[in-house]
Amino acid sequence: KIGPYKFSATSSDNAGNIKKAYRLFCKCYPHMLNLQDPCHLLNLAIKDICLLPEFAKVSSEATYF
Repeated sequence: KIGPYKFSATSSDNAGNIKKAYRLFCKCYPHMLNLQDPCHLLNLAIKDICLLPEFAKVSSEATYF
């Protein structure tokens, strides 16, 4: 049977209405992890890493597909 205890996390964007929904959701299911927009946050982290001087050469030679 599929139910809330078969899941360990949820994910969505960080819009205000979603944040409120997550707060309500997490009160009902405290075992659930709230992963707020992990793809966007990972993208921002990678962009910041690419701005470091140690990655300047790699960043300048990278091409987009």
